[in-house]
Amino acid sequence: MNGKTVKMNPQEQPPKPPKQKDRSALKQPGICLQDSSIVVAEKPEGWVIYSNEPHEINHSSLQHWVQNKMGIRLFPVHRIDKDTHGLVLFARSSKIASLVIDGFRRRAMQKTYLTWVWGEVPLKGRFTDPLKKNKSKDKEPAVTEFARDRVIDLPAGRISAVSVFPKTGRYHQIRRHFAMHGFPIVGDVKYGSEDQDRRLSSELSLALIAKRLEFVHPVTKKNVVVEAKIPKELQRLFSR
Repeated sequence: MNGKTVKMNPQEQPPKPPKQKDRSALKQPGICLQDSSIVVAEKPEGWVIYSNEPHEINHSSLQHWVQNKMGIRLFPVHRIDKDTHGLVLFARSSKIASLVIDGFRRRAMQKTYLTWVWGEVPLKGRFTDPLKKNKSKDKEPAVTEFARDRVIDLPAGRISAVSVFPKTGRYHQIRRHFAMHGFPIVGDVKYGSEDQDRRLSSELSLALIAKRLEFVHPVTKKNVVVEAKIPKELQRLFSR
């Protein structure tokens, strides 16, 4: 004040927003399917589904990106992790969103994930360990079914390619279930095996893809199937 520089104590410094990758550095989303009722977009790793935070809205919000691309308002009906690549379904009205969410509850929508985990998982299996809610001590029922597609032997270790069919949608459910049973997902910095990941590659994305959506269309009642592409870096790592 009065031309003087006022120094703030560290405790008084305003909080800095979390660092974000430049949008230009992130892979761009794509639109896989659209009609008068729904839109299915393919979300790259690093994008959130939606956000109220200005730094994410402007740089890495999938909802914001698709709305700008199409010039319409959208209603997200489910979520996948920020670090997960894959398919996200939006409704074009609140009424359609309610119909789609009801379909989730009635299991009229089948979600298939593809992942690569350390170790050799059984040919088929089912995890039923209850999982704690995010930031809570309470546990919720959680069910993850899976089928092993193949085993890959690499210098860094043995890896299983696995199709995953979550029957519930708990926080980080697939990542937590596989880690709990000794099969951490490749590239999972939160629940994974840092030593093994480092031996495989110095730069890894989370090897988890929301690969396939199959559902009954909320208006036409026809069966709809949409599949995501496998990112090129994962293809290169696991194509042997």
